[in-house]
Amino acid sequence: MPWLVPPSVRPNPGPDAPKAVWELKCGMRRRWLETVMWTRIVAGDVASNNTAALLVDQARLLEQPSLMAGMVEPFYGPAAWRELEQRMVSGLNTMVSMFERLRDRNEPEVIRLSAGLNVNSNELAADMARLNAQWDRAKLGALIQGHRALSIEQAKAVIAGDAKRAAELLDEVAEQVPYLAEAWGSGIGKDAKLPMCV
Repeated sequence: MPWLVPPSVRPNPGPDAPKAVWELKCGMRRRWLETVMWTRIVAGDVASNNTAALLVDQARLLEQPSLMAGMVEPFYGPAAWRELEQRMVSGLNTMVSMFERLRDRNEPEVIRLSAGLNVNSNELAADMARLNAQWDRAKLGALIQGHRALSIEQAKAVIAGDAKRAAELLDEVAEQVPYLAEAWGSGIGKDAKLPMCV
């Protein structure tokens, strides 16, 4: 992701770094890590056809957008971020439906849902860019689409019973988290150059 400076070369926050925005970035990192974890668990539920567990775990997955919205509301107000929350919930539900269609080997539905997920990713990026002119719509869309595509590849490995590949992909998805946190936290107010939370 060349448009973001890798966390390894970013300085630690200085004493003048705005505390509220720094905490937002670190909090978003936790939320994204939990989203990655619950997505992996849900994929396992789908693979094993465990309907009871899926209901519980999908609900936990869908809590994450609400928690993210709560963290950023102080910066933009409830109306704007509740709209983003709904957009994220819709995207996550689409991903879970894709997992089920992948399990059932329903390729036409997978293709249809994939197209809808790409639209959702672009709409989410557009919503974010409207809120903050420092956020680049195209780059955000590519980041979100890339993260979701990798999560789907991980689900495919889980459904196929390829534990080694699933673990490798889980690591790759987790490696994206600092960049996702940076994308959502940077550019708020006077924070264009605040260091990345790592």
